[in-house]
Amino acid sequence: MATLRVKVFEQEEKNIKNISYGQVDTGKGELRTTAQMTNPDEDTTIFINWDFANVWDIQASVNDGYPFLRWQYEVGMENPYINPVTEVFDLTNPSHVSPYLYSWGGPPDYIGPVTELVNDHGDPITLEQGGSDPEFTVHTSNLVHPELRFHEHFLTGLSLSQDDEVVFTINFAQSAPVTFTVTVIDSTPPPVTSATIDPEEADYDLNNPNNVETTITWNDASGVNLITVLDLIDHSFFTLNENDYSVATIDTETASLTIYQGYFSEENFIKGDVLEFTINFDEGDPTTLIVRVIDTTLVPFISATIDPTVADYDLNVTGNVVTTITWNNAESVNSVEYGDSPLALDTDYTVTGSEGSTATLAILDSFFAGQDPNVGDMLVFTINFDEGNPATLTLTVIDTKPPTVTSATINPTAADYDLNNPGTVVTTITWNDAGSVTSVGYGGSILVLDTDYTVNNHNGTATLAILDSFFAGQNPIVGEVLVFTITFDQGDSATLTVTVVDSTPPVVTSATIAPEEADYDLNNPGNVETTITWNDASSILSIEHNGSALTVNTDYEVNNNNGDTAMLTIYASFFAGQNLNADYELEFIIAFDVGDSATLTVTVVGEQDEPEKPDKPGRPDQPGKPDEPGKPDDPDQPGKPEKPDKPEKPEKPVKEK
Repeated sequence: MATLRVKVFEQEEKNIKNISYGQVDTGKGELRTTAQMTNPDEDTTIFINWDFANVWDIQASVNDGYPFLRWQYEVGMENPYINPVTEVFDLTNPSHVSPYLYSWGGPPDYIGPVTELVNDHGDPITLEQGGSDPEFTVHTSNLVHPELRFHEHFLTGLSLSQDDEVVFTINFAQSAPVTFTVTVIDSTPPPVTSATIDPEEADYDLNNPNNVETTITWNDASGVNLITVLDLIDHSFFTLNENDYSVATIDTETASLTIYQGYFSEENFIKGDVLEFTINFDEGDPTTLIVRVIDTTLVPFISATIDPTVADYDLNVTGNVVTTITWNNAESVNSVEYGDSPLALDTDYTVTGSEGSTATLAILDSFFAGQDPNVGDMLVFTINFDEGNPATLTLTVIDTKPPTVTSATINPTAADYDLNNPGTVVTTITWNDAGSVTSVGYGGSILVLDTDYTVNNHNGTATLAILDSFFAGQNPIVGEVLVFTITFDQGDSATLTVTVVDSTPPVVTSATIAPEEADYDLNNPGNVETTITWNDASSILSIEHNGSALTVNTDYEVNNNNGDTAMLTIYASFFAGQNLNADYELEFIIAFDVGDSATLTVTVVGEQDEPEKPDKPGRPDQPGKPDEPGKPDDPDQPGKPEKPDKPEKPEKPVKEK
């Protein structure tokens, strides 16, 4: 470890303050130039009554030349110190080091310039503070705690090593010097020598299965963390578990890695597979072991075969003629011959997909076009392989171009089968060039004539009926679509699409109201309310009384609708306009958007500005307004006791509207 000692004297550092003009200053004072603000003698009208002898001072090297308070820069504070007193310089990630000065009250004038840096040999090194690339700078933006910054390029240029120390001595004009120590570190990780294996390639023989072994030389590693395997043929990827391999120590520097035979047999690898085992260690880079799956079993030679061996070349639908090669013990096609002439690879024929046990041989359409074949010609191709016997492909020239035919049509092409009103589904056939129905198919099944369907001929047309008994046997459900394919003796087939429907009206749960009966009290008139339980309904279409419809928001309103229930209120103003007398009953028919209507019966009770009338026959005594017999005090209670029977009421002179 080397120690470098540095004497540091702070030299004056001048900064130029950039001042931006151009703001709108109208009415905010008078503009002054930098020269006027930094030189009291420049304009005596600026610093009127400023005490530059005792309170203020102005110096070119302090506060950028602008006035400052003397107490901010009083000299005489004892024992200045720095913080931190030590710092680290990293050779791998170098940057400047910066201690701060404390208990230091003077401006930069009180610290002299850097004179020299002395190393272990006592040789002086001159530091440069000024210029475009200084070796250190003093930053006085905080005049109380200025920053002393030793720059990266200066420290890097000292040719330092790990654990070196650089000791800077900072001298003050009127105080004892202080020291600042920089410790040199190097965070570069040490080099690692990765483990190796030998051999790096091996075979696994399906005919003689054994463990696969290799020797590890540890170097800086000491253990195997993980082994993965990639099949380079089908690109499948596996991770070995601890039961698939073992690592046995040979000596302090080597170990034996064994991949067990059971792993290979368990994964059902086949001949030709190439396995890449990646061995990851606790230190350093992984290494790779390549294992090839072989089979040394001796088998009799089997020649390649093709399928099909016979095919057609259709002049109506021209194209390549394709056959599949099964290689067996062969591996490639040497040549393809037509008669005595060899075909040109990639011009007259191609062989593709030959990496596995099969390949595709295609005689190209361009070859046939050049032969100008005729219907009935026989084209014989001989396919020669690298090993074994040749194969023969025989082609017959045909022409499937059909005569021009006007196909039969059906009308309608779509119909419904109604579960609520089941019956036969009928469509009309227009024969055109066809003469008969050869089959009717549904899905993968063929319908039976006269059991599942009938055809009745007319003059140039016929009626095709899919019988109800067929549909019944299918157990169709609503929304199901049944597609029937009708095939004729000539021309294209026709399609009849039958959709299963159900015209049965849906079951609806009507809305209810509670209570269904209420009173309107002439002595204490008020709104009449009942609670609607919507069930399948969702809104009121109308409310009628004596054939007249009430007006929503004028005669009634529906509030507090939460989707399940709502409050129906018939306004007292409606009753007030009806010229009512006691014992009148008003029936309100409430019609909903879905389901049955509900009836609200409102009985008029009490007297309205009339003397007390004698009890009516058939009603209990009513002094004032008695409680109705059986009526519970709590109107929210479910149900309502029956009222006593009333005799027929005499015809009223005035009927409610």
